[in-house]
Amino acid sequence: MQNENTNARQIEQQQGPVDPRTPVSHDALVKRINRKLAREGERLRKTRPCRGEGVSRMWMNCGDFYVIDVRRNFLVDTHVDVEILGRKLGVLAHYERLVEGE
Repeated sequence: MQNENTNARQIEQQQGPVDPRTPVSHDALVKRINRKLAREGERLRKTRPCRGEGVSRMWMNCGDFYVIDVRRNFLVDTHVDVEILGRKLGVLAHYERLVEGE
């Protein structure tokens, strides 16, 4: 038992503190949010990247993510932070954390 504690401390010192929360990928969270929003006739969308140099007008107006009402075809929310929205909707639990690029 002493040896396991020593090994765990050594790993933590090398890699930093270990986050005990369950990792959730960005794509998985977006899918969870869209399943929840579909009940209300809404959808979370990602802004397409600009084709040329600079920043697109759509991105400036809506941010990386935005919510639309698919029945009435209008914007519900812009500049959406998916982690905050996921927690607000209850699809990202307190014991889960959003991980980027995994």
